[in-house]
Amino acid sequence: MGNAVVRNLIRRRLRDLMTQQASALPTGFYLIRSGNGTDNLSYDELRTHLDAALHRAGLR
Repeated sequence: MGNAVVRNLIRRRLRDLMTQQASALPTGFYLIRSGNGTDNLSYDELRTHLDAALHRAGLR
């Protein structure tokens, strides 16, 4: 897959995961950054990492 395809896949996955979390999060704007290796994560692994990041930020 090309770089743009991979970026868009990650963006769609993160958008979906954040939409699922929206009702449990305080109102506001969230900037989610993905680092190297994110493209190797499955959807469930990405969810686990996102949950951990939200927990560390005190949002869960």
